[in-house]
Amino acid sequence: MLYLIIFALYAIVLYVAQKMYGKWPFAFWGLVYVVIFTASFLMGARDNNVGTDIGVYGYDTWRTARSYMGDFWEGNNHVRREPIFFAINYLAAFFSGKFGVALFLIQFVMMALQAHALKRYMDIVPLWLSTLFFNLYFFNLNLNLMCQGVACAFFLWSLKFYETREFMKLLLCAVVCFFIHKSSSVAYFILFGFAFIVGRPVEKQPRLLILLALACVGAIGLYIVILDYLTSTIPVLGQYAAYGVGVFESSVSTLDVLMRFLLIAYAIMAVRLKVLDARLALFAMPFFIVDLAIQFLGAYAYFATRIGYYFFVYEVPLTLVLLAKTRMTARSRYIVTSCLLIFFTYYCIRFNFVQRDGETYPYSSEYLDTE
Repeated sequence: MLYLIIFALYAIVLYVAQKMYGKWPFAFWGLVYVVIFTASFLMGARDNNVGTDIGVYGYDTWRTARSYMGDFWEGNNHVRREPIFFAINYLAAFFSGKFGVALFLIQFVMMALQAHALKRYMDIVPLWLSTLFFNLYFFNLNLNLMCQGVACAFFLWSLKFYETREFMKLLLCAVVCFFIHKSSSVAYFILFGFAFIVGRPVEKQPRLLILLALACVGAIGLYIVILDYLTSTIPVLGQYAAYGVGVFESSVSTLDVLMRFLLIAYAIMAVRLKVLDARLALFAMPFFIVDLAIQFLGAYAYFATRIGYYFFVYEVPLTLVLLAKTRMTARSRYIVTSCLLIFFTYYCIRFNFVQRDGETYPYSSEYLDTE
């Protein structure tokens, strides 16, 4: 399978690149961008039927950008996508009359932001490993999401300001990300709530997390009311009224729920066994709790669970950091990490290659004469 080959080669190149980082940081980034460019080229060369949302808005956005060269804002008024995503398509149309260039740029931006974000944890978790986990869950998904995929990648990159508590910079990132995909405003709003919780004394945080969990239960029960209020009172969010009942198929992914539940259980167990710093577990717990709750919104409309992607992009490296920081033998850590990798691989194969969610499999390219 082409995708699994890409993931494996990507990991191998990043393994070699990290070995070079200490002496030759320029060579490190050179290799990183070579592999990003190569993967982005392959995905840019894909046919227009690889990824459901290409037919929903992807191709139309690029075609509109091409039709309004010289008048960016007028063109942006004729699409239902946000200005920054439209700008990526506009730039692609400026340089080429091929839609594949837009697909290449979208993929390149996502992967570059992801690489710079995951690089922050390289001293704790090898970059090849965090990227491999990330690709197994998000690579195919982002071929379909495109616009939200860029927003999620930017959200992940911006979380460095959350970690350092530089909230004015984080707020600026929230404004920028709103113009990539409006749904990110919900994620940033919740994120600032997380900042309040983790900023309290450690002994008070468990109570606040219980309140957060109760608030999530209430939000699930009142989801339709909240959605109707937001979409009716804030015009720019009006398009998300479709995330309610009766528009999209309702479905709760048992595997996604299980994955989030196990993350919560692991953090609690590790702290109780005194093998993990409670502060690190408490830092991660709000992401796990809210993401778990969002999965149950699929009972109303499966599309509503897409908000959870903003949190899971961070949970992937955060989970690996938790594993690395847990006091256990090297053998035990190897076993746990291997089991997690098998789980992610199974998830990737089941949803992308068997169920063909998002219609990204099989890969085909008329340009490369590949099916």
